[in-house]
Amino acid sequence: MKINYNKIELSKEQKSQAISKLKKYLKENFDTEIGDLKAFLLLDFLSENIASYYYNKGLADSITVMKERLEDIYSLMKEEK
Repeated sequence: MKINYNKIELSKEQKSQAISKLKKYLKENFDTEIGDLKAFLLLDFLSENIASYYYNKGLADSITVMKERLEDIYSLMKEEK
């Protein structure tokens, strides 16, 4: 099974919630109503083309935090005699 790292996969419930939020956002901010299919296609586009930026940013932030913690651990090392 080949994993597509360019697309963030959501559960059925997460997709449903995301679609509802997209529809609500468009209605409240752009006075635009779209159906479930258009919202699904928009969500699919965002997942394939934009979500990786946020995913990579999250990983980069995690790496930064881990490096800081490792530096804290190294600072606890005793000098060898």
